[in-house]
Amino acid sequence: MATTYPLLIAARIITGLFGGVIGSISMAIITDLFDIHHRGRVMGFIQMGFGASQVLGVPISLYIANAWGWQSPFLMVAAIAAIVAVLIFAKLQPVTKHLTMQMTVAR
Repeated sequence: MATTYPLLIAARIITGLFGGVIGSISMAIITDLFDIHHRGRVMGFIQMGFGASQVLGVPISLYIANAWGWQSPFLMVAAIAAIVAVLIFAKLQPVTKHLTMQMTVAR
């Protein structure tokens, strides 16, 4: 939704900062929620998503930008993020199992 190039760069920096934090938090929660036999598979799946976005994001975005303008990939990411946010709020149950495990260990 940035209207200028500096604002676009600033937004990208902010999303990068939050993306790094979310990545580490998600790995910590995975270790709490999944047993030892499934952790590797779940972590691999999450990391596969990060890797695929790095490898496929640029070529797909360049194709879309050439077809519909340079703003199009950014608008499509914003639209997809909005759809995913709605699905998360509608379907995902609160993740509190790791908090109860911490309370049990503290006692």
